[in-house]
Amino acid sequence: MAPGQPRTVALPMKCRANEWQEVRVHTGPKPTSGVITVVIGAESGVVAENTLTVYVNGELTQHARLVDPPRPRPDFTTYGFTVPLSAMKRGYNVIELLSTNEIEIGWVEVDVRPAS
Repeated sequence: MAPGQPRTVALPMKCRANEWQEVRVHTGPKPTSGVITVVIGAESGVVAENTLTVYVNGELTQHARLVDPPRPRPDFTTYGFTVPLSAMKRGYNVIELLSTNEIEIGWVEVDVRPAS
């Protein structure tokens, strides 16, 4: 692979303990307001508080909470990580994952909702 070229990762994606994984998600225009949440679905393994660290474009997100996204959604457990608005970019956004235990990720999305 040439330097600077994105690495293609298909889901499901195995996250080994203490090894970084990266996913690129296209989100369109840069959001200027609203609430941004990265939704991670774990097909296997446990995502307890402070076991999965998520960065978006190099900025740390708030820790995981259980979320129930609207359909279409996976049939396995999903967790939401709140993203600072300042972290978002136009086009592709890089989501970096670091887990303290092995998990298998089967769902990754960026949920952009208007501010309430």
